[in-house]
Amino acid sequence: MSLLELDNAKSMSEGMVEKCDEDPILGGLDKSDFPNLFEFVQNARQPGSRASRTKATIDLFNFSGSSSNPSYEYIPPDPPTETRTTSQAFFGTDETRLVLVVENIDLAVIEKLLTGVSTNSKASFLHFLDDFLDDSPSYNFGSDVTPNIPVFQSNRKLEEHVKFYYNHYRKFERNFELGYDESQIAAQKSYWRNTTNYGRMCPCQRSDRLGGQTNFEPIMITRKHCAVWFDTDRDGNWKTGIVLVEPPTSITTLPERLSPPLYPKALGRDILPKATAETSYRTSFSLLTKQTLDWQYRGGSTLPQPSPLFFLQGVYRIMAAEWMVIHTYCLRDINTIEWRMQAGRKDAITTVEEAETVNLALFWMRQRLNRYRSLAREHMELYSSRAQTSWNPGSGQLDQLSEELMANYQQVVALLDDDFNRVQQIISYGVSLAHIQQSKLGVKEAEQSTEQNRMVLVLTIMATVLLPISTIATVLSMDGEWAPGGAKFGLFWGVSLAVSSAVVVCMATFMFWGHFEAIGTKLATFGHTSSDKKDGAPSSTEAILVRSWTDGVGTTRHGLWGRRRGRVINEDGSSSGAV
Repeated sequence: MSLLELDNAKSMSEGMVEKCDEDPILGGLDKSDFPNLFEFVQNARQPGSRASRTKATIDLFNFSGSSSNPSYEYIPPDPPTETRTTSQAFFGTDETRLVLVVENIDLAVIEKLLTGVSTNSKASFLHFLDDFLDDSPSYNFGSDVTPNIPVFQSNRKLEEHVKFYYNHYRKFERNFELGYDESQIAAQKSYWRNTTNYGRMCPCQRSDRLGGQTNFEPIMITRKHCAVWFDTDRDGNWKTGIVLVEPPTSITTLPERLSPPLYPKALGRDILPKATAETSYRTSFSLLTKQTLDWQYRGGSTLPQPSPLFFLQGVYRIMAAEWMVIHTYCLRDINTIEWRMQAGRKDAITTVEEAETVNLALFWMRQRLNRYRSLAREHMELYSSRAQTSWNPGSGQLDQLSEELMANYQQVVALLDDDFNRVQQIISYGVSLAHIQQSKLGVKEAEQSTEQNRMVLVLTIMATVLLPISTIATVLSMDGEWAPGGAKFGLFWGVSLAVSSAVVVCMATFMFWGHFEAIGTKLATFGHTSSDKKDGAPSSTEAILVRSWTDGVGTTRHGLWGRRRGRVINEDGSSSGAV
């Protein structure tokens, strides 16, 4: 790099630092402490970027009243968030408590929140934002593994926020060929951040009993985040809580549209309205939280502020419903593969290409299920750690909700474990089938080899019968001095018999060489033992060794040849004089 380029880079870096110092969000912050927040804000400041077009939507829960007469109010985003952010309070007071459910957080909301957060809570709030905006892959680690280092559960109790990873499955409205590259391009052009978060799942197809073919639509897999923060003090009291959720999955560059999400069905029809393609986590979470709060206040709550764990209930119920959807899709593929592995069916897996395709699908499924199981267990541990902190002031109703929630998650983990074990069993069964197919192929090849050997035997017999005739005809057809009765006819027979005898001796030596070696070894051992007895030395310490090689592997045998030459080949390869 030239000096001019170095000066330009230095000036750009200094300009960036000056801009960060002047930025209302990044001013006074160190990028090494909040790398994700810096990246998001800088991208959102660029005109035309996806982050710059982000518009937040907020639901509010306002709690007020005394301990003898508590009340709450749910305020949906109507009027739109843009018109009320300047007038609506974003933080609770001594008389009120406020919980914000923010979808698709933008710069305006971040600036508004930073102006109202207390000095004591600002550091934890900034770490909460940075943690939520972290979009590093959770499976394929990058060069910097810092975001992927697990945090001890004891340390999680000290944090004022929690963050969750989970997966969202959405099928398309119609079936089409969805390749990996197409899904990644769609992710890069559709997602609200700058990194790829999408994957694909192409279901296995099968034929039914009547001969019809299934038409399972491809599925788009999205990695989702959710984070919850409360400004709790040492006594467990709080004034403001914030729940950050992501917007609905949107695809704009593929030929088909996504169908409505399925997780609301797992939550119950009486809780959530019929899902549409625009159904959001914000709406689902707010309705679930409202139902939980209604149930609490009907039970005679004496708390003007509910525990933060009440707000985690909605998050956990949504994630558990998503795990149920994932389990159902995986179970369908497992059943389809087992169905097709049944022998005698029209679409049975018989060719090597089909087996490779199924094995690849099983490998992907096993990899994903293993990741899903670890995430579900991590969710349970997170809730358990939160229940042991100041987030939980304690109440009988809360204990009952926690027991129900943990029972749901135990069911989720058990189902995912069953799916994983079935995939393992199918893989083992597939390996056994592959061995059986190889055995059948070996038997078939042996039968073909036997048939070929029979043909060779017939040809050999024919050649044996015709060889004397051909030989006699050749001899009788010779002319000149080599002709029958000629001067050299006797020499011909002499040379022929000598060559034939040499060939027969060589063949016999080759065929019976092993027997000759065994006899020579016995004679050498017997002679050497007799010599040892005369000298008084033990017979096991001195032996005449001959190094021979069989199939590329050196083997050491006793023999006569070294003794006859008067030398001994030692075990280390050196030689010595006669014994």
